[in-house]
Amino acid sequence: MNWMKMSKIEAKSLTDSLNKMDTDTFDRQLEEWSLDKVSGISDDYSKLRAYLYGAARKYTGTDDVCYQHWDYSMDLKLAVDLYRYTVQSMGMTPAIASEDDIWIYIHMKVVPGIMYARWAGSERVNAKRCWSIGARLWFKSLWWYIYLSMQNDSLDETYEILKNNGSDDIYQLLDRKGNGYRVELCRSIMRRYGNTPNHGKILLKRVLKLNVLNCATIVPELYDGGLDAYVEMLFNRCGA
Repeated sequence: MNWMKMSKIEAKSLTDSLNKMDTDTFDRQLEEWSLDKVSGISDDYSKLRAYLYGAARKYTGTDDVCYQHWDYSMDLKLAVDLYRYTVQSMGMTPAIASEDDIWIYIHMKVVPGIMYARWAGSERVNAKRCWSIGARLWFKSLWWYIYLSMQNDSLDETYEILKNNGSDDIYQLLDRKGNGYRVELCRSIMRRYGNTPNHGKILLKRVLKLNVLNCATIVPELYDGGLDAYVEMLFNRCGA
């Protein structure tokens, strides 16, 4: 797989060009973004585009890929599809998924219509979500949310523990990694969180903050009873 990349400088130049378009020209651009096939991207990326556009149409219930009424449930379903396709059909690994420029290329060249639908507001391109801030790149965040929540290598099981969460939970998990992601610990936390009824909006934040503090003095993998016991302790101390 030849992973294409786009730098922040290139993305900014493209963003500036889009923002300078008059309304009629940009409307034509939106029509092009809604097409299943476009020129200028490889067959591998054309297949990814068609797969994700098909998913977006299914979840929005409209043929308009630029349909601007998204919510967390659609984010999650798209995240599962994104992870499934990029891993199974393109060979994406965590090392590859760590490279911002790969995701910037996908955002700006492969699925700009979906990016516009989800994030466009007062500006035509949401720079923060598309290219300017690595920790907020949308598809990168969705991919890592699934990876760090994975249950028994099953996307169906993973979806089940995540379906009652909210958009804020994605970034709570990704932003509070301490000195790095402990993958199995993250998965245990997300499993416990997903199996906690009526968990509210701040429980995960409290648990993850407590975990970061504890990891300064505790090795979770060596906790008496193992990782799940450590996670249970975190949730109990947070009142869940």
